[in-house]
Amino acid sequence: MLALVVIHSAAPGLLLKLLESPDLLQKITLLALSSHKNEKDQDAAKKVIRSLLADSAIRKQDRPRLEALLLHVGEGGVWPAETVANTGALLHTSPVMTGREAHEGLVAAEGGSGALDGWLERFAAKEDRSKSEVRRAFFDQLLASHSRTMEAGIWSHPDDGVQRAIPMVVKIVKAIEILLFDLEAASEFGPEELERLRASFSQWAHFIHPPDYLPARRAETKALLRFADAPELDPLAALDRLAPLHPIDEKEGENEGEAARRRLNLAFIEALERRAATAFVNGFDKQDLVATFDGQRRAGEYLLRGDGLIWRLGFRSLLREALDRDKSIARSDNAMQLLSALVNRFSRPNDPVVPDAELVQLLWNVASSVAPNMRMFESIERLRGAAERLAGLNLADPTWWKAKREQYLAAKGEGAASR
Repeated sequence: MLALVVIHSAAPGLLLKLLESPDLLQKITLLALSSHKNEKDQDAAKKVIRSLLADSAIRKQDRPRLEALLLHVGEGGVWPAETVANTGALLHTSPVMTGREAHEGLVAAEGGSGALDGWLERFAAKEDRSKSEVRRAFFDQLLASHSRTMEAGIWSHPDDGVQRAIPMVVKIVKAIEILLFDLEAASEFGPEELERLRASFSQWAHFIHPPDYLPARRAETKALLRFADAPELDPLAALDRLAPLHPIDEKEGENEGEAARRRLNLAFIEALERRAATAFVNGFDKQDLVATFDGQRRAGEYLLRGDGLIWRLGFRSLLREALDRDKSIARSDNAMQLLSALVNRFSRPNDPVVPDAELVQLLWNVASSVAPNMRMFESIERLRGAAERLAGLNLADPTWWKAKREQYLAAKGEGAASR
């Protein structure tokens, strides 16, 4: 029966063909989960089902619907098309919050965080929903209301429509900020909600004329960047999901609206990259951090791209601080892997970008601060040579270099030789 409900939802035409084949239909729907056939047995089945639902965590409002569904499924047999459709309707779950109910919350938000918090709590109690469910539903409805309001504004009279829409958009954005930051919903939201907020605001970012739109655009930018910078948000997880697949570059012939949208998205990703890069280098005490990210995760690909923030002089003090902390095998290995990533990024023929010698020297100093396994000597020697050629400098031998080289050559059966 459930299979037929799914088919009905996805492909009604296919369902009609199935209903024309009694044999096939019976094979699919013969699910007799209960032997209750007469009215007395039906009452007994209802009692059992109600007892099970009473012991469950299912909301009281949903129990009658699920009771009817379970009775339908338990009967087994062959059902006609209208019964399948009716049972499909029983599977429909009503929304946690409607747009009209969310508007009441929007009105409450005008009274500040305390008023909105109280309204959300009362709504959760009334609907027998968790605090988290209600907050997410309110967030969803605010985004939907934002789009509806903008759409109504742009298709209405230029004066009246815009004049009505813009204050409402600002009000919606303010309610989103109260929800995320004053009521700390940002602590339970994550990259998915951040992406939805960015997509919603980006969709309308090109509407900057007439200038009446600008207060709304400024409010949206402020809220989006604040969410991207929220301490509760894991920046690496967010960048994993949100890193652009293509550079956000200025396009030839773009108009003012397109430029405004690009600036919003660029400011957003730059804010996220700053936090992600900082979190990344501050994690150098974790074994194989760079190797885990480089080429394996979208965030790593973005952070370590050719024009990534992590290579730039403006980020150098943070990188140096992270590398110059206590000496450890993990930090040394990560510096070695970062040096390898740098060489791989900038060693292509005719590459116009050449890493500065200071960066190569910094990475080498930390990478070579701990003596490696002798079996790694050859790969480290190759990497050192490539880094020297790339930056045009000679890197000093660490204290362990000569001994490890001799061990390596001895293991290969070769005599010691000067480098």
